[in-house]
Amino acid sequence: MRRAVRTQVDAWLQDLRMIRSRGSFARNATVTLSGALIGTLSQILLTPLVTRLYGPEAYGVYGLFLAITTNVAVLATGSYPLAFILPAREDHFRELFRGTLLLLLLVVSICMLLVPFRESFYALVPGWGILGSWALLLPLAILLQGLSLIFGQACGRHKAFAVNSGFNAGFNVVVRLFNVVFGWLSNGAIHGLILGEVIVRGALLGVFMKPLRNFGIQRSIHLRNPLRALAMLRRYRRYPRYVLPTRSLGLLFGQLPLFFLAGASNPAAMGQFALATALLMIPLRLFGYSLSTVFMQKATETLRLDHAKLPSITSRLFDRLMILGVLPFATLVVFGDILFGFVLGPEWSQAGVFSSMLGPYFYVRLMAEPMVSLFAVLGRERRLFGFQLVNALLGSLALYTGLYVLEDVGQAVFLFGLIGGTMYAYLGARILHRSGAAWARQYVKATLLFTLACIMAMLVRNVLFDSYLISYW
Repeated sequence: MRRAVRTQVDAWLQDLRMIRSRGSFARNATVTLSGALIGTLSQILLTPLVTRLYGPEAYGVYGLFLAITTNVAVLATGSYPLAFILPAREDHFRELFRGTLLLLLLVVSICMLLVPFRESFYALVPGWGILGSWALLLPLAILLQGLSLIFGQACGRHKAFAVNSGFNAGFNVVVRLFNVVFGWLSNGAIHGLILGEVIVRGALLGVFMKPLRNFGIQRSIHLRNPLRALAMLRRYRRYPRYVLPTRSLGLLFGQLPLFFLAGASNPAAMGQFALATALLMIPLRLFGYSLSTVFMQKATETLRLDHAKLPSITSRLFDRLMILGVLPFATLVVFGDILFGFVLGPEWSQAGVFSSMLGPYFYVRLMAEPMVSLFAVLGRERRLFGFQLVNALLGSLALYTGLYVLEDVGQAVFLFGLIGGTMYAYLGARILHRSGAAWARQYVKATLLFTLACIMAMLVRNVLFDSYLISYW
């Protein structure tokens, strides 16, 4: 036991020493974490103000709008941005970059032709009618989301992690400030959150373009020979074939409750779920997604130079995510209803109940999802498709059972979280095994640590509030 602790401490000290080394994994991870930390602090500090200006229904409308734009933006880019790191020649990267832009513009143009007929679609899916005329902003929002994906991965290729993290941090801070000011002036108008997303993202993308010129992105934007761009898209066609379906299904799974609740015409529950998942995503965005790009770049270099180090790199990432996420998620599982009701306002206590139900799922997801990029590095993207397909089908079955058989929104969310946690635990074990790491030992440690943290939190809750778990249980 003492040797294991000593080994872990030595590893952390080594990481701290490597922060000063330009281009090192520790330095790049620190840069991305710093930007994510700024965005997280703004979310923690300003969300209580935003929730007192906008009610659950406003969050429900915004959640549906954002779910549509993010899903279509991923489809519109064909997952090609994830391949930006792969071309060895810079001119090949520029052609791939240019082709991805053309694909995005094509999809946005099609969306512009479809939105005038939104009323016909609302007749088929009445729950989506809550968007009203604000659906006209969908093409613009899809364009901005797609550009964010493209520019962010271009920064990852050139190791410009400070630029990407700076944009993300700036967006998170400014959009919440906009929401607070607009909500105060408009008395919490239901469309305020949507306007903040579009206006702030569009303004910051203009600022985002300037540092990209340092590595010649402006030359990639000019359309010269579209046939070369199309040829490069064909070269990396495995991304729309295998990566895109997998990624789209994974994104869709997380948003299935929003679409099901919209179909059930329950915008208030949509808002409660949207806010709960937004806060549960904080550790994933702060630690998981911030480290995922850095991990992919490091794993690619490791496979080229020293394949034997891959198990160590993967295990260390898993261990760090396991330790960083245990306290936040254990706290939300046990104190979710109290924290949400006190910090965000009494009308948001149901969101706290949802966060308690979904906490274990998001903890398991935090440890597994950042490692998914390893499949892309190994060229095994198609292996994930079957996983995500089964995941989406089981998640849909769980939501249908909860909403239409048990007729209880809480049971639907609980079953959804149970399916998600089980599936992502399996995915994480497969990734660790594929890298050569000891997956069983890793998950035994994670399970024991999380269980112990939850038990301690339950004892504290019982002392302070005379109950061990939230009242819903």
